Amino acid sequence: MMCLDFTIDLRCTPASKRVLIIDDNSDAAETMALLLGSLGYNVFTANDGKTGVRMALQYAPDVIFLDITMPTMSGYDTIAILRSNRERKGRLIRCPYRIKR
Repeated sequence: MMCLDFTIDLRCTPASKRVLIIDDNSDAAETMALLLGSLGYNVFTANDGKTGVRMALQYAPDVIFLDITMPTMSGYDTIAILRSNRERKGRLIRCPYRIKR
């Protein structure tokens, strides 16, 4: 089950919007990237918090979709680093989810 705690208007002009997806589940990240890419968004993915921080500073995304439950550097740690960096401009979107088996 995926729980998203945000609302975002995808009707804006996507060609100018950069989206970063940070998720250790590469299948989930790539699926979301394919969906947003098909709508015209410029999408980047990272599979861990450290890479996500680097990519956020490099690409200055408008929106960041962030998995909270990641190993090594959790989403909470990633958020703390991104929020403390004045160079980062995007809106953070937390995407915690649990997979029921």
